[in-house]
Amino acid sequence: MAKIILLSAEKGSGKTTALIKLREKLASLTLSSHGVLSPPVELNGEKIAIDLMDAKSAERRLLAVPATEDIPEPSGLLWRFNRDTLQWGNQLLSEAVPCDILFVDEMGPLEFNRNEGLSKGFSAIDSRGFLAALVTIRPSLLESALARWPDARVYRVAIKEQSRLVNDLFRLITS
Repeated sequence: MAKIILLSAEKGSGKTTALIKLREKLASLTLSSHGVLSPPVELNGEKIAIDLMDAKSAERRLLAVPATEDIPEPSGLLWRFNRDTLQWGNQLLSEAVPCDILFVDEMGPLEFNRNEGLSKGFSAIDSRGFLAALVTIRPSLLESALARWPDARVYRVAIKEQSRLVNDLFRLITS
């Protein structure tokens, strides 16, 4: 049966980093990994942008830059999103299943509250066309996610426990 695994924590807690490490660890196996990851772009330890990464090929494109007063984000969020990259991400998610491992990083306010952003992640997850789906979600949206996927397992992410979490998820997926 398809496993849905929700990784939940506030921004900056290492959700994406844990998934990237897990993806690298899974690469040694013959499992197919598809979907998207949203790694930060940092300069001198400061997050200056967000990329979108194809979980299959590791290709990266610029997803978002900080919104500014002179160029605000219409959604009211702190980031201004690149529409072409969102379209690319949604195309990747539309073609992601069937697969062994589905990555959907992140299902956030744009997806849950506005049906925008990487909304094709909903269809990919709902399809259950995978062995395991790894989905990052903020605690404020966890109730909505569990209403949609009541059988999902929730893992809390903490930077100091990241290595153990990656190992635990690897064992869960490969068992």
